[in-house]
Amino acid sequence: MRVVTLLPEVLVAAAAVGLLLSARVRLRARQRGWLPVAALGAVAAALVLELILGAAIGTLFNGGFSQDRFALFAKAAILLALGVAIAATDWELESYRPVLPMALLAGLGGMVAASATNLLGLWSGLELAALAGVVAAAGAGRGGAGVRLLVASGMGSGLLAVGFGLIYAISGVSGLDGIRQEMAVEPVSLPLALAALLAVAGASIRLVLAPLAQRSPDTALESSPLGAGVLGGLTAAAAAIVLVKFAAALAAAAPAWSPYVAVISAALIVVGGLRALSAASARELVGWLVMGQAGWLVAGLAIHQRLGTTGALLLLASLAVAATCAPILLADLEAETVAGLGRGEPARAAGLALALLSLAGVPPLAGFFGVFAVAAGLLGSGLGWLLGLGLLGSVLALIAATRAISPFYLEGPLDEQRHVAGGPWALSAGAAAAGVLLLALAVFADPVSALAYQGAEALGLR
Repeated sequence: MRVVTLLPEVLVAAAAVGLLLSARVRLRARQRGWLPVAALGAVAAALVLELILGAAIGTLFNGGFSQDRFALFAKAAILLALGVAIAATDWELESYRPVLPMALLAGLGGMVAASATNLLGLWSGLELAALAGVVAAAGAGRGGAGVRLLVASGMGSGLLAVGFGLIYAISGVSGLDGIRQEMAVEPVSLPLALAALLAVAGASIRLVLAPLAQRSPDTALESSPLGAGVLGGLTAAAAAIVLVKFAAALAAAAPAWSPYVAVISAALIVVGGLRALSAASARELVGWLVMGQAGWLVAGLAIHQRLGTTGALLLLASLAVAATCAPILLADLEAETVAGLGRGEPARAAGLALALLSLAGVPPLAGFFGVFAVAAGLLGSGLGWLLGLGLLGSVLALIAATRAISPFYLEGPLDEQRHVAGGPWALSAGAAAAGVLLLALAVFADPVSALAYQGAEALGLR
């Protein structure tokens, strides 16, 4: 395989570094306005190159970098979510200038993890995505909530590092292929189960950081819309990539750890559904819906079969897009200004509604197909109790999402002037793009599912 395959990563990294350096240069307001356009162009070019060059299969740097169908699927999903997020952002509301390069670095972290072939690569990619997500979400905030977000992320990093270290100590190798071979002959033991549980718990914490980044009565953190989207979508996608690749490497020893992972999954789904139902704001609701869908993704890993991982990959794609775009589309909306949004800003209302419903797993949107695939796998794997709790959490999430969306169309605007102008044209265009992408993932569910299945197959799952 040629080194040119790395061009998508190089483009994203170069754009992030260029944006960081631009902060030291005095630019006029009009010149700064072109920075998001340049970033969007770099992401679009990286996506096109990934679709062209990513079809190759092979390794680079003595096996340190891998390109296969899994990497192609995961990196395309991240680049799509990143591009739509940049297009949908209302840059007049983004006072925190480093949020754009942080978004690019978070996407780069997910891409690194997608092509990683060893534990160090997985850990490094997730740490880059998590650090960028925390900085993007907490950088514009005030008070102690940013510290709590950093502490939670650090706790996840520590658990993941300890879990990976124990796996290395048990198997004697750090490469994912080597671990897969060692686990095939390694006897099921308590230390092995503990190591896997610590690693899964550490990565799962990064999956559910989104609720801490939302503006709600119990947190003083006021993150930028794009910052919240980066943390809830791109960072979570990177964590999902790490979980999927790690679980695939330990598939042969699944009886030792999958029951505990199923418990984690059930807790995420049920707690996410209950808290979504009691959410005090739409921003808080997004965070809890992300937690619920993350629980379904973890449930797919507990199946330790190709069907479950296929569902997890479908959820990864829908989660990356919907969870990244939902906070951005909420932007400056408050509880008193969402009423009548469907009449004043129809594109924005439609994009936001589709994102919330996809996170709730409502058919026939993208999130539903992932949930359906995971549910089918649970039914065939003897995990009926987890399926029952999952369905309960999904019903709660559906009720919460429907209740949040109904004012868009069933109530009149309290502030008539708020919706007369129809909102910024860029925000409406970005919202339309987000909605179209979520619908496209549903309309083209068959080819997308086929690519996800090939991605699961590339991980060596049966």
